[in-house]
Amino acid sequence: VSTGRNFNTEVVLQEHVVNRKYATGFSLGLLAKDVGIAADLMRSVNLDAPVAAQVNERYKTALARLGTARDNSEAILAWDNNNQES
Repeated sequence: VSTGRNFNTEVVLQEHVVNRKYATGFSLGLLAKDVGIAADLMRSVNLDAPVAAQVNERYKTALARLGTARDNSEAILAWDNNNQES
């Protein structure tokens, strides 16, 4: 049985994204690397994982626009078409 609760939706989004604090303490570069490793693993075993592939592309975009040192919660800034920073 699952409640559907999730740390990212309950804590990260509320405390860091909505409030624009962007200070989770985990860099965008490290998260993008981890997501890339997972996507590479899925490809290497011929697993069709379109959501993982899309997440990987989104983090690559954020990384290219914002750089590795930014907080991972700032990725949303790179995905916002109205944001001047992206």
